[in-house]
Amino acid sequence: AGRWTPAVLGPNFLGHWVPGRRLNTSFIPAGKLPAPRAGDGELTLLSQSGAFLLCLLSRQPALRFGLGIALGNQLDVALCDVLSALAAEPGRGPVACYVEGFGPGQLVPAAEAIAKLRAQGRHVLIHRAGNTAAGQAAAASHTGAMAGDINLERALLERAGARFAGSIAEFDAALVWLDACPQLQTGPVALVTNAGFESVNGSDLFGSGLPAAHLDDTAQQTLRTLLQRHELSGLVAARLPLDLTPMAGPSDFIATSALMLDSAAVLVVGLVPFTRQLDTSRDGAAKLVRFLSALRDVHRKPVAVVVDAGADYAEFRQVFQEAGLPVFSRMEAALRGLRVLG
Repeated sequence: AGRWTPAVLGPNFLGHWVPGRRLNTSFIPAGKLPAPRAGDGELTLLSQSGAFLLCLLSRQPALRFGLGIALGNQLDVALCDVLSALAAEPGRGPVACYVEGFGPGQLVPAAEAIAKLRAQGRHVLIHRAGNTAAGQAAAASHTGAMAGDINLERALLERAGARFAGSIAEFDAALVWLDACPQLQTGPVALVTNAGFESVNGSDLFGSGLPAAHLDDTAQQTLRTLLQRHELSGLVAARLPLDLTPMAGPSDFIATSALMLDSAAVLVVGLVPFTRQLDTSRDGAAKLVRFLSALRDVHRKPVAVVVDAGADYAEFRQVFQEAGLPVFSRMEAALRGLRVLG
């Protein structure tokens, strides 16, 4: 009738969060899950499972999101409705969704909203759970999600512009990229590391969905000159991925990283911290952060850091996070997350 009515979230609804307004309607005690940090994040998190969203926020407390909604059983407001509302507000950032299924009449409106979001240059990331008969049965008893033709559903949403994470680990990794780089532009990736295993494992992941950057003859000669100047020419091959070996110190990373972004769309720097040449104190990290942040800003290209180490190096990792750089604990996570969004 065109008259105002309330929109009902739920039932089986666990809450929603708007950190920038310090709004938290969750009934989870603060001692169990601290409130998300206040900020001006651009990321939107939508989940058909409240527990999934809680676990995500606990796993990744540094996420700078602007809106998080646990949709519950969607008796009234469904995922497609929220996507349509977001598409009607241009200027917001990426949207990440945990999905267990679509009710009757919901899939096409969701695809239409996703197409509008993508037309605005906004990423849409989906992890679709319930891909098997057993998973669909569990979803039906959990959130009342309807079973459907999974292949048709995915084809429609991909055509609209959505990107699918094949696992929760890939979803988490892609979120790190979207959090730090809401307007992420993917393309050839340059990998610089001081550990041979990272360059080998990284090479295994490159392919059509994740192109590797290549150095032309001029860049390769420049790299040879740099390696010679830094007394690494007898140890390091002048090619990508660039394995600087444990002999590399901060100045080696700085010199070579500057060259890499001339040939790549994205730079991933692996800092395995166990060598004496790498200063892993907060001050040592801050020096690298200043350079890598400046490199990102000058080239206007994403620069990520991988610190493959345990809890002893949490503070070292945190310095890069505080500067807004995407930070990962595994090279594989960084590249898989990037491949999802490519």
